[in-house]
Amino acid sequence: MLVVSSLVAATAACTPAASPRVECQGRSSLSSIDPRSGVASWQTALGQASEVPMQVEDGTVVVTAPCGAAVVDLVDGDVRYDDATPGELVGVTDQRLFTLDEPEGDNHPITSFRLDTAEPAGSYSINTRFQDATVADGSLVTLYGDELRASDQTGTGPSWDLQVPADRDPHLVRSGHLILVTNGDGSIFAVDLADGSLVWRTIPPVTATSYGLRVTSVPGTVLTAASTSDEKTRTVVYATEAATGRLRWTRPAWIVLGADRDLTVLRTAGAVEGVDTVSGALRWRRPATRIDLPDAHPEAVPVVALTRDTVVLPQPGSPALGLDRSTGRVRWRGPETWTVVAAGDVVVTAVSDRVTALEARTGAVRWSRPVERHLQELTVAPDGKVLLLDTDIVPHLGA
Repeated sequence: MLVVSSLVAATAACTPAASPRVECQGRSSLSSIDPRSGVASWQTALGQASEVPMQVEDGTVVVTAPCGAAVVDLVDGDVRYDDATPGELVGVTDQRLFTLDEPEGDNHPITSFRLDTAEPAGSYSINTRFQDATVADGSLVTLYGDELRASDQTGTGPSWDLQVPADRDPHLVRSGHLILVTNGDGSIFAVDLADGSLVWRTIPPVTATSYGLRVTSVPGTVLTAASTSDEKTRTVVYATEAATGRLRWTRPAWIVLGADRDLTVLRTAGAVEGVDTVSGALRWRRPATRIDLPDAHPEAVPVVALTRDTVVLPQPGSPALGLDRSTGRVRWRGPETWTVVAAGDVVVTAVSDRVTALEARTGAVRWSRPVERHLQELTVAPDGKVLLLDTDIVPHLGA
């Protein structure tokens, strides 16, 4: 049973002594930058260090740290929350932040905090483990057992319950107006966020007993990278029509490096391929350093940036390549980088001690600005601004 309660006493904060996760150290700064001029409209200091990609939710940018979180207003950089949390960040609404906390005996709570005061606002607990949780369209969506539930948090969000077979470490993934439930047996259930109705169900087009699934969503299409966990590892990427779940195409590939409604860039064991997102037809193929797939980790491969004319391909240890998106031919070679994002016809890269913007068609430097810390995370806001997190190294991951 799901129990909802208000909190009277403050929840214990995550401190180096109390948290089994990591030490709570490090700081960062967050900036909103015009991609064409390099001018920052705002910059704010944060008491969190993070190596997790930022999330843009409900008019805010959310920074997830090992022992806390920060929530910053996208318009003016106002810090709405910057504090420790008792568990892993689930998401935010316009007024509250939610965390999935460590179990307390038979109690497995999700705690909410007010963004304006950082005070605990309520808790949700069950006597079995939450398998996953997220915030979408003003509702807290939870999965426990076979129960998928949306609980309105704003007065305007949906509320519903649905029985969904959940198997082997299931996860919730947002895909447009859908919530996808991915399972270790390879099945994916697509549920309409508005009313909780089951829209479609798919299974991978290769037979196995166990799978690892990574989902990428673009308008009209759900791309799934599936790797089998049987005696012989196999990898495949398949495309599903978002509205119906109909299988569009399947290709032998490892992961999706980037995609939009027209082009999908895949990584195979020995190449980078550009394929048509709708049909799966191969447009171009470039040889790449061979990867030992059974031992490879997708997080160890940088993603590409897609613009109207160019695919920017980072190559750790070598210059980044600007590829013609139609042919895959090299247009330009740029600085070595791990992180790159596209904002219109400008690509922004994190290079050594600087962040540099390049013209997507030519690779010409548009602007460059120094950074102060060891690591940089980049993302693009809905208004086209580039969000730069200049952060210390997370203690348990490095120096």
